[in-house]
Amino acid sequence: MDGSHADNRRNSVKASPEDQRSLLELQSLDRAIMKMRHQRDTHPAHAKLRELAGRAEDLKRAAINQSAVIADTKRDVARIEADIERVNTRKSAQEGRIERNEVPLRDINAMEHEIAQMRTRLNSLEEDQLEVEERLEAAQKAQDDMIREAQALTQDVEATKKQFEDDNAQSDLELADLECKRADLNDSLPSDLIAEYDSVWQRHSPFAIVEGRGGVVTGATGEISPAELQQINALPADEVYWCVDTGQIVVRTDA
Repeated sequence: MDGSHADNRRNSVKASPEDQRSLLELQSLDRAIMKMRHQRDTHPAHAKLRELAGRAEDLKRAAINQSAVIADTKRDVARIEADIERVNTRKSAQEGRIERNEVPLRDINAMEHEIAQMRTRLNSLEEDQLEVEERLEAAQKAQDDMIREAQALTQDVEATKKQFEDDNAQSDLELADLECKRADLNDSLPSDLIAEYDSVWQRHSPFAIVEGRGGVVTGATGEISPAELQQINALPADEVYWCVDTGQIVVRTDA
């Protein structure tokens, strides 16, 4: 707050010395509340939960990719099985024709060569089938591992949340008590004084209110000139004063 603005407001709010001194108590409560909320917000559980959330997101993406791998591998298995069935059907049919003497003598060699090629093809397909089935088994095992990891992550999340609740159970009660005291004190003070306090607190917390005692102001965020100190000391007791340079409210606590 600049000096001219402060000067314009010095006579805008009046409050009894008792109410002004209550602002120090209100600020003390707000500081304690702010500290406890900060401790709650910076509890290690938050970092642990962010880490677990990141792992869960990675696992989710991996599971999607793994499902695609399994689906592709199953299609490969089905394709190879269809090829094996088709070649087997053709080979059995040709072998049956030879056994039933349905093939002209001139075509026997060519047909036997075809059957030999089909046997070679079947061997190759069966090797491919074994390799693909092994890949499918590995992919399904990886997916099972992901499911188990996801279950473990869920347990870790619940355990971390419970630890957070256990660690903060007492402080949450204390925080609730502070907030209740703060609300009672807030309600007991004039609304225009509270409005000024809230406005200054937003800009200068946790040093919105500074104390003036024995002609000395403590807690100001900037230097207060001797002339301003003299002006503060000369004010009527019910006059609410804002430091010209800092914009903080000065509460005089002299008897």
